[in-house]
Amino acid sequence: MAKKSSVAKNRTAVAGYPVYDRAAKKFLQTLLPYANESKILRKKAGYSPRIAEPSLGLDVTFVSRSKMRGLNRKFRGKDEPTDVLSFPALEVFARQGHLGDLVICAPVLEKQADEIGHPAKQELRVLLVHGLLHLLGFDHERSDRDASEMSEWEQKILGDTGLIKRVSSAG
Repeated sequence: MAKKSSVAKNRTAVAGYPVYDRAAKKFLQTLLPYANESKILRKKAGYSPRIAEPSLGLDVTFVSRSKMRGLNRKFRGKDEPTDVLSFPALEVFARQGHLGDLVICAPVLEKQADEIGHPAKQELRVLLVHGLLHLLGFDHERSDRDASEMSEWEQKILGDTGLIKRVSSAG
């Protein structure tokens, strides 16, 4: 069983593959305050854009291909591993600023990074931003307009390495 550790300042827990735990925590220490200070992102998530409380937080867990395949099958009806799944928090926790949980498949992350030709830590940043945007209420699978809006935010945060742009340009 994976150990959980937390970053109290950002109310973030990360568990799973130790090689990615530290990198995820470090990036989230920048990403969560950015989301918390963005009036547009706070509003999208249903929080007051004027009041920075509650501080936003989330949990991240890294899993194997087989575990991710099971989760993807159970929650999305797709019998294959995926890179990241987002699970929004129950309303009682969301009111306290907990956005939910991200589950990242480390082997898929590594495969995608290798195929694209960038470091695994860069792919980790892409998946964390993508998952965070889902937790904030963006959904690229809902419509082309929503995909475009989510892609714009990915590009604003990450530059040209966003996941949606990569996926849509490939097919």
